[in-house]
Amino acid sequence: MASATRKNIALYVPLDVRGRLLSVRWLHISDVHECSREGFHRVGMYEAIVRNVKQQPAKPDIVFFTGDLAFSGTNPEYGLLRERFLDPLRAALPKDCPIFTVPGNHDVDRKRAGNPRSWMTDVEQQRMFQQVDEDGRQKRVDMILPRFEAYRTLEHALGAWGEDWLASEMGAACATREINGKRVAVVGINTAWLCHDDEDWGRLTAGRTMVDAALKRASDTAPSLIIVIGHHPLAAMTGEKDWSDGERIRSRLEQANAIYLHGHLHRSGAQKSGDAMQSALAIQAPSGFQAGDSPIWRNGVMWGEANLATGRLVIEPLRWNDDHREYVFDTDAAPSRLRIAKRDAYAYPLPGPKPENPPAASLFSEQPIVPAPEGWRIIDAAELARMTAERLTTEEMADWFNGSFPRWEAATAAGVRPRQIVDGLVRTFEAAHHAAPRPVARLLTGAGGEGKSAALLQTAAGLLRGVRPWTCLWRQSSTAELPGNWLELMPPKPDHAWIVTIDDAENVAAGLPSALHSFNVRTDVHFVLAAREADWVLRGLNDQMWQRVADFRRVRLVGLDEEDARRIAEGWAAWGGGAMGRLQNHTSEGAAKILLDNARELAGKHEEGSLLGALLMTREGEELRQRVSRLMAPWVSAPGVGDKTLLDIYAMIAAMHAENQLYLSRTVLAFALRCDELRLDCGPLRVLRSEAMVDGGTTYVLTRHRRIAEAARDWLVESGYEVDRWYPFLARSALSEFLKNRGRNQDINSWHRDLARHFLNAGPVRWSIARAISKALFEVDRDDPLRLTDYSHILRATEQPGEALALMREHAPRFPGRRDVLYEWGVSAGAAGDLGLDVWLVARSLADDRRAPFLPNNVRLALAGLGSAFRELAATTCRSEFAAAQAACGRLGLRIPELDPTGRKYFEAYAAAAPSPSRVALSVESDITMFSKAAAEASYEAELENVHGLDALIGEPDGYSYKMLAAAVSGENGDRRNNSGNRS
Repeated sequence: MASATRKNIALYVPLDVRGRLLSVRWLHISDVHECSREGFHRVGMYEAIVRNVKQQPAKPDIVFFTGDLAFSGTNPEYGLLRERFLDPLRAALPKDCPIFTVPGNHDVDRKRAGNPRSWMTDVEQQRMFQQVDEDGRQKRVDMILPRFEAYRTLEHALGAWGEDWLASEMGAACATREINGKRVAVVGINTAWLCHDDEDWGRLTAGRTMVDAALKRASDTAPSLIIVIGHHPLAAMTGEKDWSDGERIRSRLEQANAIYLHGHLHRSGAQKSGDAMQSALAIQAPSGFQAGDSPIWRNGVMWGEANLATGRLVIEPLRWNDDHREYVFDTDAAPSRLRIAKRDAYAYPLPGPKPENPPAASLFSEQPIVPAPEGWRIIDAAELARMTAERLTTEEMADWFNGSFPRWEAATAAGVRPRQIVDGLVRTFEAAHHAAPRPVARLLTGAGGEGKSAALLQTAAGLLRGVRPWTCLWRQSSTAELPGNWLELMPPKPDHAWIVTIDDAENVAAGLPSALHSFNVRTDVHFVLAAREADWVLRGLNDQMWQRVADFRRVRLVGLDEEDARRIAEGWAAWGGGAMGRLQNHTSEGAAKILLDNARELAGKHEEGSLLGALLMTREGEELRQRVSRLMAPWVSAPGVGDKTLLDIYAMIAAMHAENQLYLSRTVLAFALRCDELRLDCGPLRVLRSEAMVDGGTTYVLTRHRRIAEAARDWLVESGYEVDRWYPFLARSALSEFLKNRGRNQDINSWHRDLARHFLNAGPVRWSIARAISKALFEVDRDDPLRLTDYSHILRATEQPGEALALMREHAPRFPGRRDVLYEWGVSAGAAGDLGLDVWLVARSLADDRRAPFLPNNVRLALAGLGSAFRELAATTCRSEFAAAQAACGRLGLRIPELDPTGRKYFEAYAAAAPSPSRVALSVESDITMFSKAAAEASYEAELENVHGLDALIGEPDGYSYKMLAAAVSGENGDRRNNSGNRS
């Protein structure tokens, strides 16, 4: 059957009126990773490729190798490749068929020269690298080319390019061929110039100027077709580095209407970009050889054919079936609607405008390809196998065991045992599969550091690796928006189900119920979500909005039990002593017991993220600070945003988290840094996440765990870094953002009051921070009396009453009708030693003023304050009327409805201070008269410099009336409206 299908290939190639073929056919091979390992299987695969070429009724016009021809970029490897593969392949090809190659990351001899990205941070070095002249050539020859020396020897032997283009001024290659009467331009680019380690993604470039020059040379030849070959996908060159130019290169390819052939991803696929007039089509080849005799590793090749008459590109992705010992059609390479009827091939429109006179009968589907939108990825069982096929190192696994962000390769690695909750979720979704009455949705929730993200990936992986077929639509970026084309992304298939997997789900959860509603006829789409509990609640999300459209339940992760501790420790042990951290001399049972004990200790303290905290305590202990300091040290001069370094930004985050102040939002941090949230997320936060130093939540910015934050803060302080400056800086920014955006910050009260009071309660050594925070808030909004009273209160509470009185004396006169301002002014005066002024002002705060209704708390505080002032005056002057006034304040206070126990205790003590039994029947009126007269007498005790102009502002005490007070303490005050502007 396979050979019959191949014989049909020529029938689908249209002929022009002169009988000449109007197509260009090629063989695309990538990622064979030649080395001495697995020689038997490797040679067998090479022989299978050569055999497949010989069986083709239509031989290739060109062969493309898009990188990773060797494993380590050494001469012995290329010698083996020529002997075992290239020479037999060439013998099977037409004599005039060229073999074009470009290098990949494995074609770099990393023992030669240094890390090129270390000097690319210098703007002048970047410019030199990009130049397409002798200076640029010399720069690349001196600094980079030694790493490609062995590869260049192979390329010279193949001779397709006709030049040593890696050492040329252009730094890219361009060759033209006349094929079937049409001119084809082939451009080669080196996406591996800057390859160095496993962190290459997003930090690479092929050199935009070099690509521009090569495409211009190609266009100058007026070709019918431009094919560009490189190793990496364009996304690998798209990042935050100054030299990242993947998007510009994509634009240049679109302008040239080019086909871009690449590898690196070890799977077949295609993606189109651009519009009807200018577009590019990227075709990725699978790995020619990854491993032999394995159901997981995917080996294959890609045949391609550009039909210039119909304006269509046909691809024939082949996957090696080791059981049957033959290549089979790869049905996972593209959507089934793109498959050509009765043929093992897919069809795409060629880049650029459609042909003016295409054949009348179309042999191809007109449906466009529907790739996963940006930030999303479609993963099936084969893709998961590819993603996790390369075994991680012990160091990489230890890093994950120590609490770094989970990724598929680590969370689903061999030996890692998911927690019990994952087993339950897998059973739940398996029971639903494609025939549930309605979608099943499960939300993994809890505090940060409880293992939600790992459980999310492990649940999806458990389904993909199960017996029944599943495909996962995974949101790989926490900022990716909800796709609008759900149905197109998840076509129904017989006996098949989809699992939509979303971490940090709170930022798209509001739109998910309506999306679920659109699947009311679909019983094969289910959802597994994860979100911090606090973030979920903050967004106002509730279960009812879900339960109308799905079988929705929350699954809360908290703490650790004995079985889960055992599973986790067995996973450590499975990767050997190096992965056990400081427990390498313990058995897995002993490690599990220590982990469980630490988790229970943290849970007893009600600490956040007891799982991650226990991991850090168990595996690192005191070594945690050393690891954190090693990560942070390079950030001292690393650029962040504006004039703030990366260290500054992390110091802000760690400072708040270390103090357990968990309300630094992305919005506030972005405002503080004077950038938008997208730049913050794609810039510094992306770097910090890559080092597992910040959490992945989408509302608040936190470190991975408070213990990490404390270690970071302590190291900064020991290094002489001024951490404390960021608290007032962030508070100022939070209030400024709140005022600018008209009150959308739900945490503003925490910034207003909680932050300063936190440092107030921390003791005298940290009082200066409390004062700096309150001062910063006051300076932002001097027109808010609450900022004034809060600042004065903090000054008093931190034993600076003189400064508090000076502040109130200067600014309080602007608010003469505010009871809370008058009260605070009076109390600050009393704290500074002016008891007469204290009584005068507090008495005025209790006097009748219809502009300022009473609140119960106003009355309680003011009477308590007056009683205290009268007590001090009685003690210093020995005047009985002040002692009587103290007792009157006590009796009035005891009449306050719903008096709290603390207030009752104070007022009872005041009432008991009466100098002698009264001969007058005591009543509300008599007590008010008593303290009113005493207040008038006390005003004469005020210090002269403090009362200048005060009588004109608030009147004399002997002119005050207290009818509203009498009604309030009698429980008759009908005007108890909540006046937020007059709280104390």
